[in-house]
Amino acid sequence: MYFTDVITQPRNISQETHLKDFYRLLESIHSTSATGRISTLQAFLRDNPNFEQVYLKLLENYLLQNSIQSAKLYFEQLALDSKYCRNGRWMLAKIYTYLDNPDSAFVAYYQALRYGQPSPALVRDFAEFSQRLQGKQDSLIDRGKSCLSQQKQVFYAAILNYLNQDFDRALKEILKLPKTQIHDLYVMQLLGFCYLIAFFTRMNRLYTNFAQFFDLKTAKTYSYK
Repeated sequence: MYFTDVITQPRNISQETHLKDFYRLLESIHSTSATGRISTLQAFLRDNPNFEQVYLKLLENYLLQNSIQSAKLYFEQLALDSKYCRNGRWMLAKIYTYLDNPDSAFVAYYQALRYGQPSPALVRDFAEFSQRLQGKQDSLIDRGKSCLSQQKQVFYAAILNYLNQDFDRALKEILKLPKTQIHDLYVMQLLGFCYLIAFFTRMNRLYTNFAQFFDLKTAKTYSYK
């Protein structure tokens, strides 16, 4: 019932409109040159500075072009403008991670996290970055985590537990969130994965018990990988 309640929360009509426009744009530029795609995405970004997907798609196109330095210069300029600052610094964090420069990546993540409350997508990225640095730069990671609200820290903990394959704890953390927060796409994806893994884990246990009871030599298991 709880999961059903989550799914039937009111939709964000504005976000849906942006997504429709964005997917139409992606269709229209599918056959154009890489340079043309980048220019078109930059124009869409200027008109929609808070729409995260266009930043991510733009960075993806720069990487496909092997133009990492051009991407770095572009997002550095964006980060100077308050309209684009948080997402610009987020993309810089991803670029520095790609360049295997964790110190600069952390600074960029920290600046992005401090610039208002971050979205679940940014929190997810920071959690994945943190997981790679666990045991190496914990004090820095704690500093970044301190920028998060209590609810975002719960989501952050859920992602870390999921990445560390502690799926039961990840599920418990997610279910602490209010339903309005769980309705976010990234949170719902994580919730769905945790439920799916819990289902397969339960199936494996049941089949193992069944096989042992009937002394079956070949035990079939279900995989969630």
